[in-house]
Amino acid sequence: MSKGNKLLDFIENDINNYSSNHSNNNHDNNNNDSNNNRKWNLMNAISIGKILSSSLGVNGGDKMIIDQNGSIQVTNDGWTIMKSLSRQSNNYGQSNRDSLLSNDQQQDNNDNNNNQQDDYDDNENNDRFNSKSSYNRLRMQSVIEMIINCCSDHNSAFGDGTTTIVVLIGAMCQSVLQLMEERSIHRSIIIKAFKDTLRKALSLLDSWSVSLQIPFIQQEQEQQLEQERSTTTTTTTTTTTTKNITLQDIGECCLNSKSISYWKKELTTLCIDAAHWLYKQEKEDNKIKQHEEEEDGNIFSNNNNSNNSSSRSYGLELDLNLIRLLKIENGSIEDTKLIRGIVMKRYLASESMPKTLTDVKVAVLSFPLEIPTPVNRYTLNLTADDMTEMVESINRQHQAFVQKIKSIGVGLIVCQWGIDPAVLQLLSNERIAALTWVGGDEIERIAMATGATISWSFESLSPEQLGHVQSVSEQVMDNDNTRYLFLEGGKHNRSPIQTMLIRGGSEQMCRELEECTKDCLNVLANTIRNPKLLVGGGVTELQLYSALSMSIDNNNNNSNDCKDNINNNDIEYEMSMKAWCSSLLSIPSSLIENTGMLDGTDVLWKLIQAHEKQGVGCTLGANLYYGTSLDSKQQDQIIDLSASKVYELLDQKKSILTLATETICLITRIDSFIITK
Repeated sequence: MSKGNKLLDFIENDINNYSSNHSNNNHDNNNNDSNNNRKWNLMNAISIGKILSSSLGVNGGDKMIIDQNGSIQVTNDGWTIMKSLSRQSNNYGQSNRDSLLSNDQQQDNNDNNNNQQDDYDDNENNDRFNSKSSYNRLRMQSVIEMIINCCSDHNSAFGDGTTTIVVLIGAMCQSVLQLMEERSIHRSIIIKAFKDTLRKALSLLDSWSVSLQIPFIQQEQEQQLEQERSTTTTTTTTTTTTKNITLQDIGECCLNSKSISYWKKELTTLCIDAAHWLYKQEKEDNKIKQHEEEEDGNIFSNNNNSNNSSSRSYGLELDLNLIRLLKIENGSIEDTKLIRGIVMKRYLASESMPKTLTDVKVAVLSFPLEIPTPVNRYTLNLTADDMTEMVESINRQHQAFVQKIKSIGVGLIVCQWGIDPAVLQLLSNERIAALTWVGGDEIERIAMATGATISWSFESLSPEQLGHVQSVSEQVMDNDNTRYLFLEGGKHNRSPIQTMLIRGGSEQMCRELEECTKDCLNVLANTIRNPKLLVGGGVTELQLYSALSMSIDNNNNNSNDCKDNINNNDIEYEMSMKAWCSSLLSIPSSLIENTGMLDGTDVLWKLIQAHEKQGVGCTLGANLYYGTSLDSKQQDQIIDLSASKVYELLDQKKSILTLATETICLITRIDSFIITK
């Protein structure tokens, strides 16, 4: 928890008010403790869902987050908000931030964080968790951590949708609380009904999805379909495709609710360029691996791999870790660009070395270019001639270093260890650039970007181990004259390593742009992996509500024909299924509320009636830009969101519904707390 976290105090007060208003509803002393614990958990999740519901959608509000150091962050990103509620908030995403820092900077930051955390634990946690409400606060924090862990899995896979998950969890908890308090339905019936309804909803989503045609892999898709038709005699199922939706539209759609939405077109173009390049390189790598397997005679494994690849779609699992995001402040957002290569916050080992090189061969060394210092102390009696001979021997060894490096055509040396100053001077005279004391992660990344093989000894260094870059340049950026080294391009290799240079006028702008870039890259990567879409903006939830409610009513009518078979469990089961369906309406309801429509309830009711009347093909939804656009066409409260190109991923929606349902089932099962010392 951050210092002075008033948001948690608000949640606790909200729960206490609810408990005081409903304290006389339950007089059963046998299950009083378990019911109170269960209610407390549900009310915790309800309060968190209410807080994040105001940040959902294009017109969602921002939250100002102030950490224990006084740093301010303004954001509407659900994952960032949930991290601020966690007691382990400093651990989430710390590795990503530290990857841009040197080892000394990381150690200083770790020491400062440890000291601050110790002071905070002594001064704040003792007062907070040793107070009268320490037990309640600990229970509340435990529920928050459960929801954060649920959102963490989804955020790492998709990068977006955390707010929707939390809002759905809150709405489902509200439904469970009403079923248990007002209808006295047992939790086992509720859990079974929720899981069964989820299973039906997922099958409906698969049948409603449409496929996106991606231009740079459409040709490969057609080739795969022709191969499947020629090799199999079974009938192939036809899937609906969208011809008016592009990958650009999907990327821009995920940025509509961000503060940098005015620059969404340019940012999406950069992210598509990065994803396209990464796709091509990984596709070529897979072809090389398949060719090597064929040469090795692995026929059976090759056939299995080809069958698996064709069955899981024509897309690939893109490794986004190959794209490094580097933030540089005191610039314009328009200066953000994509680099085919590496950008490092480093400078060359000597000021006399050339600052700009083209068509450069790169040697990546994991050994020092200096005479090792003796570990043990020795007493040597040397004469003047002996000293002269020793100095000449050292100089000859240095000359041998440089001569071999020059003979194989090296233009840039990247060394994991140190280089002797005399060797650096000789390298400068030969116009050879050098980097020293490069970390292990960076040196592996440079080797991948240049196509070089890391050399472990001077004797093993050969021309075959050299890499290549098109240009090497040292540039001064930022207002404090910070120097950055650029390694760009490569004619002889096609590396997937890329760097997205994030520019902004302030730290807050750079941080927001970095989060938006991550979200866009994740959405594009998942679209390439499985390009199946659903209409967004709450339309999918309305479709599920109408279809599932109609199915439940039909089953209820059929069961009424034979009243002898009806029992209370069946009625409670159907009520629980309808409660799950009603929870889905929290998404369109929150979107309508955040748009500022005065008659939001009437708009939601009109949408429900339209979907019930038109059926699955209805794509009507609330106008997310109502009241904020000067376009006369955007003044209608209800519009066709498919025509507005508002789409979301099928896999993402299925993950949201699954995680929300599993989390609410887990919370509902808890009836007591055991605190260990």
